Amino acid sequence: MSINHSLAQSREVAWQDLLDQPLFLMRHATGLRTLADKAFSKWSKRVKPAYEVSQVATGLDLVAEVMQVAEAFVEHFKNHAGKY
Repeated sequence: MSINHSLAQSREVAWQDLLDQPLFLMRHATGLRTLADKAFSKWSKRVKPAYEVSQVATGLDLVAEVMQVAEAFVEHFKNHAGKY
C-alpha cells in the first residue's frame, strides 16, 4: 500500500474499509478464508480478491515481492527526478 493510499494513515482499518480494495485472500475452504468471508458477509457487496492463494506462505511471499517492486520504483524515481 502506498503511503498516499487513503487507508495508509489510519490507526485502524475496518473490514468494511477493505470492500473495494484489491486483496490477497486464501482460497475458499480454508480456515482463514472462512473467517474473512464471515467478516465480510455483514455487507451486501461481494468481495472479489485480486489474488487467491492456497498457502499462507505464498501470500506472504507475493506481498513481499510487490513491496520490493514498489520500493525499487520509488528509489528509481527519487534518483532520476527531473530526468524524464
